Amino acid sequence: MINCDKLRNNKFYNLKGGRLMTTKDDLQQAVSAAEGLKTQLETFAQDTNDQEAAQMFKGLAQNLDNCTQQLNGRFDYVKQEEPQYQGQ
Repeated sequence: MINCDKLRNNKFYNLKGGRLMTTKDDLQQAVSAAEGLKTQLETFAQDTNDQEAAQMFKGLAQNLDNCTQQLNGRFDYVKQEEPQYQGQ
């Protein structure tokens, strides 16, 4: 699980590849990636005839759903705390 208290202590900006990237941008990318992977896992669960594998894929998809919820909570926190995100 993601420790949101630890995340709150991080700075809101990161230098990535020589350009300034905000935590908001990073979080949006992470949420998109997690949602995409969740969809793939759900598809794997539907496509397999192996019930044990299907349960594993469903469990992993649920874990990603929980991560996505936490990331969205952090995203909301960043938007609330940083004035440049007000009204977005």
